[in-house]
Amino acid sequence: DNVRNTQLKYLADAVKKKPISDIILSVGGNDLLDCAFLLGEKPKTVGQALSVIREYQQTFAESYAKTIEAIDDTVYEYCDNVRWHVCNIYYPCLDHPNNNRFPIPNSLEVMQACELAVDAYNQVITKAFSAFPKEVIDMNWVFWNKRKTFYANPIEPSSEGSRQLAQILKSRIDRRSQ
Repeated sequence: DNVRNTQLKYLADAVKKKPISDIILSVGGNDLLDCAFLLGEKPKTVGQALSVIREYQQTFAESYAKTIEAIDDTVYEYCDNVRWHVCNIYYPCLDHPNNNRFPIPNSLEVMQACELAVDAYNQVITKAFSAFPKEVIDMNWVFWNKRKTFYANPIEPSSEGSRQLAQILKSRIDRRSQ
């Protein structure tokens, strides 16, 4: 909540000074990192493991809904006709050679667990915007081939990955501006 409130204050200060036409929303990756400790847990049953994922998904859904509402309230107080560009979360690249900052074990089991968690959070993002004319940008499509050059480490984009993301976002903003 503190991070969200700080970011919303920055947003409010910015839109008061100069109205905006587009918002790029990329939220959720750090929420997933906060529950990375679960990868070391040993649930007794598959049901228990899935239940834990669902609990974290529901908590994220509540937080995400509050964030969207707060952004909507902040932006539309000062700006009209703002276009949203919503990014979902992309899968990590656990076999990246620069794995010292985020030492997540590289195994098929861990990769599948990470992908399941990303999918659960992405479902929240997609559902949140399904009733609105806000397009969700599938970040897994951008990173689908897991080209290691797109990653600086297992979870953060490199300069090449960032450049690719920027090009995609720019083309969407340009296309929607016409």
